[in-house]
Amino acid sequence: MSNNEIIDLKEKLNILRSSENTREVAKNIVDTLNNISSAYRNTDPDKTEQFAKEALEIALKSEYFRGMGDSYNNLGVSFWARGDFYKALEQFDSCLKINKKIDNKMRLASTSLNIGLMHTELGDYTKAFEYYFKCVDLSEDNTEYERILAITYLNIGVAYERMDDTNRAMEFYFKALKLHKKLDNMSSVGRIHANIANIYLDQGDLSKSLEYVNKSLDIAKKTNDYSDIAHSYLLLGLIYEKKGNYEESLSFLLKSRDIVEKIGEQHNIIYAYYGLSNVYKKLEEYAKAFEYLERGVEISRNIGAKHTEIEGYKSLAEFYEGRSKLESSLKYYKKYWKLKSEISGKKATDEIAHLQVAHQVEKKERMAEIHRLKNVELVKEIQERKEAERHLRESEEKFRRLSIEDPLTGLFNRRYFFDKTERTLERSKKDSNEVFVSIIDIDLFKHVNDKYGHLAGDFVLKELGALINDSIRPSDLLARYGGEEFVLSLSDSSHKQANELMERVRLAIESHDFFFEDETIKITISAGIATLNELEHSGKPLDKLLKIADKRLYQAKESGRNKIVGSE
Repeated sequence: MSNNEIIDLKEKLNILRSSENTREVAKNIVDTLNNISSAYRNTDPDKTEQFAKEALEIALKSEYFRGMGDSYNNLGVSFWARGDFYKALEQFDSCLKINKKIDNKMRLASTSLNIGLMHTELGDYTKAFEYYFKCVDLSEDNTEYERILAITYLNIGVAYERMDDTNRAMEFYFKALKLHKKLDNMSSVGRIHANIANIYLDQGDLSKSLEYVNKSLDIAKKTNDYSDIAHSYLLLGLIYEKKGNYEESLSFLLKSRDIVEKIGEQHNIIYAYYGLSNVYKKLEEYAKAFEYLERGVEISRNIGAKHTEIEGYKSLAEFYEGRSKLESSLKYYKKYWKLKSEISGKKATDEIAHLQVAHQVEKKERMAEIHRLKNVELVKEIQERKEAERHLRESEEKFRRLSIEDPLTGLFNRRYFFDKTERTLERSKKDSNEVFVSIIDIDLFKHVNDKYGHLAGDFVLKELGALINDSIRPSDLLARYGGEEFVLSLSDSSHKQANELMERVRLAIESHDFFFEDETIKITISAGIATLNELEHSGKPLDKLLKIADKRLYQAKESGRNKIVGSE
């Protein structure tokens, strides 16, 4: 509706307000208020709500049922536009009760469609299809209801797309496209083009996707529909991201964000934020990527959009995992799985109860389709649950390994060595068993880095760790101490056994050729050994042993390197 038409309606409203206060005038005022409310649907949801509330108040006082239904419907649309799907559903339910009372089949069909839409947004696809098929039953054999039928086909396609059944989605999109073209409803034709573009995008057919989104944008600009313009810009941003043209992608996504923020479409703001997060991540602007992702999740939580909330938690988990922050990643994988489980559990009970008491679909194929959809969702949920559990186990294992392993060599890290060896020393003091601790250092390691490069140095450290590990017993504990130093604890050994083992290690390394690219690198080690029996039984034994071992390592270096120095 144009601005001039809205102005005409407001002038009519002023005239009606100044007329005699009769029930007929009140009804006309309600209808005019609802017409003005509807005119703001795609541009200003606050005004949609404002005029619908006033209309509802007058309709209730004058017991004008059709006006009540229109008012509830417009209120539902205003909450829907702002992403408050639960409040929208409440208004549409009230509208449905009124339409049943006045027995208006067209209005029943339209309201059933809107209720189906809200269940789709809330991720409850079985209930959504129940209402969609109710709407189809009311509309399919009546040419007067073709507009409602066309919109229903479109939204059945949307639900199938969200369930990843793209073949059925395309089937209903093209059914809807045919009807909307027949009805010359160009706004809806544009929206269907956008949905088809999105499927081609998911399938990786970027040229087809671009073709359809450009058709959608042309129509949106002609009809001056800001919501559809924003959606087209969003899709263009996603297409250019796939093409690797991040600057162009960013330009379109920011345009989409600016429009949806201005008109207050919360659910579309979420998609714009998620899109921006992905592009900023590709541009390695991680602070901005995280900010948009977190804001999208927050809005999803606030408006009850569980499917985008779940998507956001998964993206946050992957974001942290990619940054090697596995503790945070694990936290969000748990949130992701918790919410997935809550939805699955709720569906399992709610859907069965609902199907027992809800509308009995007259056509057998409709009921068969509902059962098929339940089975599809159940199989998908089981698969997703298994995948989420597997990912959760992998994340926990990665986090556990990261907490005890040195990332370069794969050996245990210093923290794990201290924790494990301190416990070993405590047991050994009680059992009077001997424990040896040795610090091992690569001789002239700086020369390796300077001559062959740091990649060669890293290679030497990894291979050296493997060599030492192969030379010791399973009961011994080897860890990277830091830099080019390694630390080793030997339990249940004599002085002779400890010295012989360390000498074997020294000789193995001295004779080993480290082949890196086209170079053969030779190295030697020096080591100092300390034993528990040297200590007095006070203080922290490990700290004292390491201090003694370090002093003997220094003696080995000072006496010419490539030596092992232990206690006499």
